[in-house]
Amino acid sequence: MEEVIENTVSNRLSDIENEVKNSFKTICEEFEDHLDAINENTEELNEHSAALGELDDKIGKLNERMDDLFMMIRQLAKPQFSLSDAEKRVFMVLYSVENTPVSYSDIARKTDMTELAIKAHIYALINKGVPIIARRIDSNPYFKLEKGFKERQAKENFIQVEEAIVKEVC
Repeated sequence: MEEVIENTVSNRLSDIENEVKNSFKTICEEFEDHLDAINENTEELNEHSAALGELDDKIGKLNERMDDLFMMIRQLAKPQFSLSDAEKRVFMVLYSVENTPVSYSDIARKTDMTELAIKAHIYALINKGVPIIARRIDSNPYFKLEKGFKERQAKENFIQVEEAIVKEVC
């Protein structure tokens, strides 16, 4: 009888061991499936990231081409400015400004003109199409030239400022 009980216990332990092994095998298979799914998602995310990077590069190149086209269009339509000598002096003060904009009084000091005259000349320059950027700092207006315009003036001198005016102002 003891032998029967031992066989029964042994069989039952063997069955339990097989069930545990099968359960672990099932868990391992499910785990492998999850890992495969995670790897597939990771690969898909990497592909999407690479595609977005390529799109970003293409957009950057497109922007560069558009900038080139705009520059060519601007060059085709060269501006014609007819400025008085006083306006050229005011222009040269604005042209000589690096980053910090200048006020009416700053320009007046450098040109030996009144602030009222400077206001009139800046207004005339703006009306003639000179791209002047105006900012208010503590309720006071400050001015400088648009960077791209300044660069074009350096290359092409389309304002045609005489050397005497340049030396006088700068």
